[in-house]
Amino acid sequence: MVDVSLLLNVVATASIVLGALFAIAELRGLAKDRRTELVMNVWSTFTDPDFAEAHCRIDGTECKDLKDIVDKCTRADILKLSQFYEGLGLLVRKRLVDPQLVLEMSYPRIIWAKLKPWMEDERLRVTKLRGEHFEYLAELDTQYKTRRLAGLKGV
Repeated sequence: MVDVSLLLNVVATASIVLGALFAIAELRGLAKDRRTELVMNVWSTFTDPDFAEAHCRIDGTECKDLKDIVDKCTRADILKLSQFYEGLGLLVRKRLVDPQLVLEMSYPRIIWAKLKPWMEDERLRVTKLRGEHFEYLAELDTQYKTRRLAGLKGV
């Protein structure tokens, strides 16, 4: 004959284990939802008309040096793009967003190449850390796109 207290202990233990498994599954789902929301917020910024216009103005400008950048680009455009890519680089570096997803939807290496003289000047005048995550993201983008293009050649 089965002891009732033993049966109740088994049921209680099973309930605790099942509750813990359910909680873990819910937390994983929540984390995935938060990452998706973060990526959609990034995408929303990237497709914002003001941001897109600033991106086009800087991307369409031939900048050879710091003087060119300062003469041809507004400070607002420079700050808008550099701060966006700085934040995006930080999110990638801290593994809060998937780097491949970010690199598929953005072009940090192109904007970095245009703004590099300005960023280097900022590092001398403001802080040596200025744009470190932006530069990291641009380097990651260069590596990623190089590997991706090499893979496409074999297709």
